[in-house]
Amino acid sequence: TKGQLTRAQAADGGRLRRESEHAEIDDNRLAWIQRMLAELSPPDRLLMELVLEGKTLAVISHVLDCAEGTVSRRRKRIEAWLRRQALCADDDR
Repeated sequence: TKGQLTRAQAADGGRLRRESEHAEIDDNRLAWIQRMLAELSPPDRLLMELVLEGKTLAVISHVLDCAEGTVSRRRKRIEAWLRRQALCADDDR
């Protein structure tokens, strides 16, 4: 019936709006991460770019020519810094 079609179209429009809002949030998060990574030293930026690309610890350690343990510790340090920056950004809102 016409009423069912109208309800279905309204529901679909709501779903599309939510998907668009989620995509915008994801885009904002990615832009924020990219701004933060730009503040890192070139080796730390490269490390995190490789992490974001899904490279393994072994691959990253090979690219950076250092031990896997070093990569792991540096990654943890950078991630802690990013968390602190995110908390500060939330406080500024």
